[in-house]
Amino acid sequence: MLANSSLHHIVNLEGLFEGIESSLAPTGTFVTSHTVGRNGHMRWPEALAIVEEFWRELPKEYTYNRPLRRYEQDYDNWDCSISGFEGIRAQDILPLLIKHFDFDVFVPFANVVDPFIDRAFGPNFRVARPWDTAFIDRVHARDVAEIARGAITPTHIVAAMCVGRPGRGAVADGLTPRFCVRSPARSPRPYAKPPSPKDEARAASTPDRASAEGNAPVNLSILPDNPRRFEPLVARIALADGPPGDSNWSASVAMATAYESSCGASSRPPATGPGRPSM
Repeated sequence: MLANSSLHHIVNLEGLFEGIESSLAPTGTFVTSHTVGRNGHMRWPEALAIVEEFWRELPKEYTYNRPLRRYEQDYDNWDCSISGFEGIRAQDILPLLIKHFDFDVFVPFANVVDPFIDRAFGPNFRVARPWDTAFIDRVHARDVAEIARGAITPTHIVAAMCVGRPGRGAVADGLTPRFCVRSPARSPRPYAKPPSPKDEARAASTPDRASAEGNAPVNLSILPDNPRRFEPLVARIALADGPPGDSNWSASVAMATAYESSCGASSRPPATGPGRPSM
């Protein structure tokens, strides 16, 4: 079974996952590539602060919102679910996946970098301009570091799940599903350094990991306490087009495996702003 960028439009996630869980054979696989950040594709406060930090570096030409055809001096943390079902229950997806399934493969990635490469502002950047790529590389590197130490949580996942058997538990860089859950009731308590498996297991045992139903605790016992390191299957499922260390920021799946990328050297922005091709 496959769900590709569709779950965040669904209100009755419980009913959907119960149906998949009851119909998926032990030999089957439920694969998803999805957005699992805050509802309405908003940034949580800890991530918003970093977005605003980088936003202040942008020349005016880079703050042009393509769909709305306007410049945005300040980043607008807009709730996209207000006028539709866009991200209506995005933050509930991962806790409910944990509740209903075991994981064969789990690849989480990105957060702060999202606004800079999405459809609204991403076209303002050019791969051929050194300042542009260096800036995106710096944002991505900050993303990787902050996610690793638990200060922010990923907004995207690629996952392969199962029922009726133990999952293989292949995760990217030790980032297990439960470590990547952001509780609406409490902001993350970051580690001073990337957590060890023991640290992660201790954090996962705290009772504040909330489900969609009134912050009720979610049973997280289905996941192993000792996550395995990155495995080749992860790269195959994520369809990554480069090895770890790839700095091709334009491909979001490459970001899933680019955990070893380093900050690019900063240089001054171009004197003239970027062109504005049609959407």
